[in-house]
Amino acid sequence: MDFKELKIGNKINMLRVKDSAGNKTKPRQYLSQLLDFDIKNKVAKLSMPIEKNVIVPLEIGDIYRIVIYTSNGLFQCTSKIIKRYKESNLYVIDVQLSGKLEKLQRRQYFRLLCDFEVLHRIETSEEYELKQLIDNNRFTDEEEKQTVIDKYNSIKIEWVKDSVVDISGGGIRFKSRVDYEPESIIIIKIPFLYDVDGNIAQVRARVIRSTKDFSGTISQYDIRAEFISLNSKIRERLVRYIFEEQRKRIKH
Repeated sequence: MDFKELKIGNKINMLRVKDSAGNKTKPRQYLSQLLDFDIKNKVAKLSMPIEKNVIVPLEIGDIYRIVIYTSNGLFQCTSKIIKRYKESNLYVIDVQLSGKLEKLQRRQYFRLLCDFEVLHRIETSEEYELKQLIDNNRFTDEEEKQTVIDKYNSIKIEWVKDSVVDISGGGIRFKSRVDYEPESIIIIKIPFLYDVDGNIAQVRARVIRSTKDFSGTISQYDIRAEFISLNSKIRERLVRYIFEEQRKRIKH
């Protein structure tokens, strides 16, 4: 991604990696926002982070890895704080960006610990094939189309309700009473994500790992899955939710 594509208002996650002397430090994470950008000198003006309603005066010279939330996904680069000051009653910092903006892979997305319920189920090969026919309108005539639609609508669907452990823009981890084989495709309803019709979005995910959980009295499995074919707008809403939840937790 070119630095020219940065937009004022982009949300930013800052992770401290080194102090001004170049020593590695205990990772600290802060939230900020892009206020302005000098593209010629690659200097970004950011809002000073706030924790529990208190401004955090970041140290000049410290090195941070910053993650920028854009409409095209999440991008990261290294930065150095070069100035901090007050401007129009707003505390800001100038950071020098170095290197190129690199797109985060799904495994690098920030994972938010959470506890809310989702509905999930297996996706059968028949269901997938019929859905593909319908979505791509692969029919010779209206009669064939209606036959396929009727067959798709007649598929018996059984949802299971369980609790999420953590979620990111790339995947989800949840406790399940149902064991899923690795590589199987599942459908998940995430309560705060909606499609264009205003319905709760049904997100497809590929199971990465399923581990028996012996910690409770009820037989459960720890399921890790990565999202596949996730609509860019829905992913953006998911990332925005994670960012806002993280911001709320830091404030409180």
